[in-house]
Amino acid sequence: MLPPETELEVLSCLPEMEDGGRPVLFVHGAYCDAWCWSVHFLPWFARREHPAYALSLRGHGGSGGREVLLVTSLDDYVNDVARCLRMVSAEHGKPALLVGHSMGAAIVERLIDDRAHRPYWHKAALLAPVPPMGLLPSTARLLALQPDFLWHVHQVTLGGREPASLDALREHYFTPEVPHELLIEVTRHIHPESPRAVMDLSLPFTVPINGSRRVKPEDVLVLGGERDAIFTPEQVAQTAARYSVDPIIVPRLPHMMMLEPGWEAVAERIQLIA
Repeated sequence: MLPPETELEVLSCLPEMEDGGRPVLFVHGAYCDAWCWSVHFLPWFARREHPAYALSLRGHGGSGGREVLLVTSLDDYVNDVARCLRMVSAEHGKPALLVGHSMGAAIVERLIDDRAHRPYWHKAALLAPVPPMGLLPSTARLLALQPDFLWHVHQVTLGGREPASLDALREHYFTPEVPHELLIEVTRHIHPESPRAVMDLSLPFTVPINGSRRVKPEDVLVLGGERDAIFTPEQVAQTAARYSVDPIIVPRLPHMMMLEPGWEAVAERIQLIA
C-alpha cells in the first residue's frame, strides 16, 4: 500500500447557514475527477442546507499522486476517501452521507465494510455500482458489441477528441441528447486510470456484506440508470441483492447520470436518506 496522499483536491459548496443539514461526500468513478459532481450536485445539495464535498482521488484532477498512478490500488483510493471523510465529519460534527459512482461506489463499499470507519459515515448511496462479479463480464459484453471500445476510451484519456471517440463516449456513457459542448468539457476531466485499480475491480467482490451484517439494509441506497450501457439494471440489481435492498432504476438515465438532463431524480432520491 502506498503512503497517504497529502495533496487531495476537494471541491465544496456550502450552505448559507453554518449549522445546516448533514454533510455529503461524493466519490467519482474511474477516469474522471471531482468536477463531475460540481456541475449540478454540489450546488443542489448546498441549496438544501447540506454541506457538499467532492474529492478527486489521487492521480486525478488537481490531486497529487500521478507519478505513482501505475501502482495505485483500490485500497489506496479507499484511504483517500477515508481521510476526506474524517475531515468532513469532524468539520461539521456529524457523520456524512457517502455517495459513490461506478468505481467510486466500489470504493465506498469497501470503506463501509470496515468497522473502523463507522463513526464517520451515516448512510451510503451506490450509483451505477461495479457489480459483485467485477468488471470482466461488462467489459466482455462491451467488446462484443464494439471491439474498438477500449481503444476509443484510451484515446479520450490521452486528450483525443476525434469524432469517432466522442461518438463512442456518447454511446456508452451518455445519451444522444447530451450536448456536444458538454462532451468536450467532459474530455477535459478524463484522465488515465490506474491499471492496478482496474485489475482490482476486475476480480469478484468477495467482501461478505450479508454474511457479516456490518451494513444494515436501511443504511444503503443502490441506484442505476435505465439506459446505462456500462452496468445494466440487471447488474445493479445484483449489487442491491448483496444488501437485501430493492434497486432503484431511474428511467432514461445513462451511466454518467449526474451530468444528464433528469439528474434531479437521482439527487432527490439521495436526499431522502441524508
